[in-house]
Amino acid sequence: MIGKIRNQAKENQGTRNDLTSRSLDPKVKQYSTRKKLADIAGISESTMKRVMRAKKEDEELYKKVVSGEVSPKKSQKICGQHLQVRTIKVACKQKFRRHCFLRRDLLSPSEKAIEIRPVSCL
Repeated sequence: MIGKIRNQAKENQGTRNDLTSRSLDPKVKQYSTRKKLADIAGISESTMKRVMRAKKEDEELYKKVVSGEVSPKKSQKICGQHLQVRTIKVACKQKFRRHCFLRRDLLSPSEKAIEIRPVSCL
């Protein structure tokens, strides 16, 4: 059933609907695949988003969510711990200029954030 819904979404993908507020083809209906799957399952769209993320990130975690061992909300926290995106600010201060650089590093939970200092100002 999921494959059928995804195939229908793929067919609608190339259809232009920017010429008017609605598509010219009456067969094309805009909908979210996630919303349609959530309606079928009888859960909210945000819960479906969490379940789909668990399936994408970790198959074992997905099986635990489906069996009821782990809640979808807790699975979101577990998925977030695998890869943490940390933002490290590096500031270079000069007399009339201030530069701020943002660097995003993917760190595993065991790694610690490293302080980065600029060598020279640009």
